[in-house]
Amino acid sequence: MGNPSAVPTIRDLVRKYKSDIFFLCETLVHENKIKEVRVRLGFGGAFAVDKIGRSGGLTCMSKLPFDCSLINYSTNFINMEGTHQHHQQWRFTGLYGYPEIERRQDSWDML
Repeated sequence: MGNPSAVPTIRDLVRKYKSDIFFLCETLVHENKIKEVRVRLGFGGAFAVDKIGRSGGLTCMSKLPFDCSLINYSTNFINMEGTHQHHQQWRFTGLYGYPEIERRQDSWDML
């Protein structure tokens, strides 16, 4: 998200796929930057997990009429519950698993 071409690229993807909700991992930015990006992309809601050092960072953004409520989160996942006037209640979990092969089971246990 720190790259100047990131926001226009994401905007193009959102338009192409008509995304009302999306999840990004390895954003490499702090929460305040996500709030700025959320507005530039035209999304009403966003939750972000800050990067740690020079890695990490997660965000989930949503547009109205979707209403998303945070259930829980960590540096590896965002777990939300969503509602929409024309759909049943649903759950979204965005997971950023551990990159190390020896920690693969830890990622599955988290999920």
